[in-house]
Amino acid sequence: MRHTREAARIGALRHRVLIEEPVRTPDAGGGAEITWTPVASVWAEIQPKSGREVFESDQLGGRITHDVRIRYRAGITPKMRITHKGRLFDIRHVASPDERREWLVCACEETTE
Repeated sequence: MRHTREAARIGALRHRVLIEEPVRTPDAGGGAEITWTPVASVWAEIQPKSGREVFESDQLGGRITHDVRIRYRAGITPKMRITHKGRLFDIRHVASPDERREWLVCACEETTE
């Protein structure tokens, strides 16, 4: 039964997303600017939160608007972001819900930059 359940979950990974990390780049004025460098292109499930869930997460100090689920990958942190078809998702929290390193759920806030 586990294989059928896992196959159904894998089928939900229908969005190709790009995971990016920030890199500080020196500018001409002696300062630095942040640029984004690709880390990986992966298949993901993007699940919008309901209005109630968004309200509740906002009370915890951050507006979580989507959960993005991917296969487990080490090194994903809240400093990174996810992009998909011109949309930006800042990662706020990363968890492996079953603690078996099969999946990662990134609680994200959709931003405009």
